[in-house]
Amino acid sequence: MVEAFQKADFFYGALAPAGLDKGLDYENTLDVLSHFVTKMMNDTNRFDLSTKEGLIMDKAISVSDIVQGARIYFSLPDGKKKYGEYLKNRFGINLYPKLSDIKPEQVRAVSPIIEHAQLKGSTWQSTITFWNVGQMHDDPSYHEVKLISKCITLCTKGKSSTGTFSGGPNGIFSFKEAKFSLTNGTKAVLAGDGAEVVYTVENPEAFSKYDWNFSDTTEGGP
Repeated sequence: MVEAFQKADFFYGALAPAGLDKGLDYENTLDVLSHFVTKMMNDTNRFDLSTKEGLIMDKAISVSDIVQGARIYFSLPDGKKKYGEYLKNRFGINLYPKLSDIKPEQVRAVSPIIEHAQLKGSTWQSTITFWNVGQMHDDPSYHEVKLISKCITLCTKGKSSTGTFSGGPNGIFSFKEAKFSLTNGTKAVLAGDGAEVVYTVENPEAFSKYDWNFSDTTEGGP
């Protein structure tokens, strides 16, 4: 990697990126670039180096891609923003996700059939219906969550409750009767009457296919 940066004239050269401090000596410049290599490997989730050029590999990243990434990242005046664009165009990685990148999708979470705590032999099944973005979205139609309990045996009718969902894979469900959380976009646990009811999300991809670590800015350190 050092040889590649030397060939690209990153050390003392006129072709070195403008954002790379020209006042640094060789060792300090090498330290900055080493930190960048680690950053780019983490950003791309590729931790092996390859001398192959032009290829997108699952586990490895080419030396030439790192050199190009460094040249963009340390450019002025908006190198970090352009670096994010480079990762998106080259690797399909959205380094700076925004809420606008997430499509509102309706989600269902279903409980197993459970026996009523006070009415022996009476069984119920409940469904929570909500939107993945919840209150993160400006549109109030995505804020609402419905909890519907359906009677299965030895009961006369079901019941329903309406509340709000804060949004995201670890959002909060808020009902008049209770408040509980979604966990990693896969399940929610409602505790009450001495028992826990586990709701399993039927379409967890409504959360897993998106990056929920929103950034308000495209700036960030190496």
